[in-house]
Amino acid sequence: MHQKISIIIPAYNSEKTIERCLTSIYNQKYTDYEVVVINDGSTDGTLSILEKFDLKHDNFILINKKNEGVSVARNLGIDRASGDYILFMDADDYIRDDYLDLLVSSLINNNCKIVISGYKVLNSSTVLSDISSLEKNKGVVSKDVVLKLLVSSFKDRLYGYVWRCLFDSSILKSIRFENNLKISEDFLFICQAVNSVEKVYLLPEEAYYYVCNPESVTANYIPSLYNDMVEINNIVFKEICENNPELYDGYYSCVANTYLRALQNASRGLINEKNAVFKANKKSNEMKKELQASWYLRKTLLHFNKLRFKDGISFLVLFLNLDFLYIFLFINKQRRARK
Repeated sequence: MHQKISIIIPAYNSEKTIERCLTSIYNQKYTDYEVVVINDGSTDGTLSILEKFDLKHDNFILINKKNEGVSVARNLGIDRASGDYILFMDADDYIRDDYLDLLVSSLINNNCKIVISGYKVLNSSTVLSDISSLEKNKGVVSKDVVLKLLVSSFKDRLYGYVWRCLFDSSILKSIRFENNLKISEDFLFICQAVNSVEKVYLLPEEAYYYVCNPESVTANYIPSLYNDMVEINNIVFKEICENNPELYDGYYSCVANTYLRALQNASRGLINEKNAVFKANKKSNEMKKELQASWYLRKTLLHFNKLRFKDGISFLVLFLNLDFLYIFLFINKQRRARK
């Protein structure tokens, strides 16, 4: 018996990619699905393309709304969805023609409520794959193991991208995206979803194609990044890690990574200003003190062999209080890339 999938896609100014995304869905071998697209106040030709699909397909649901961000759009999609399962996609991405079949069969055959799949990264040298971790842990895995892989900045981790997961809709009745977050909202969502079940199926198939968009929110300066990441860390610790000491080392590495990303983001925001390095260094010192980052960096460096080499060197430089040097090199690299 086929189970219906609700595929939820927020779309904002996606006229260049949304047709490819939707076509890949309608080319699927698995046919019991509905497509819920939320046009999040697009100002380009996105709506016109969506209206054509709406006229052509009975299982296409178009929601047109003002721009409020991806979390609000996804939550609206969850509320509107009628499927047994829920799958999220980004409007830039597309899927192999057997992707839905792989996801559904993995859930049904293994009596799980979440499947986390592999993905192939296109157009980026910075977005990383975690296929080796999936291969190592493939199959039915306890939630504790999955949380240990998610709540971590170690090299053998799982990246918390919501578009790589199929969820049984029953577990999302009380879980929603945090509307106020502009970054890593999907990581928090996945952690909360995994924490609500007993087991997860890990599927090392790279049948989802993630197309990195250089204009996406994660590629630019985000004013709220530091506060958002601190809030996420606090929620994850309180809800998931506090009573599970096995997650502490991974959590410490997440806080260390928060400082690194916040430092990079602050530098990115000041890149065009005079004395940018000095201003970014002042900001980094404030964040470092507030986060008590030196303590978390030290705890993380005790597991240097578990880190990607690049991250390990970055953490070491920051632990040695060579932040000014790191910022100088980072800003100059960013400036060269923009020329």
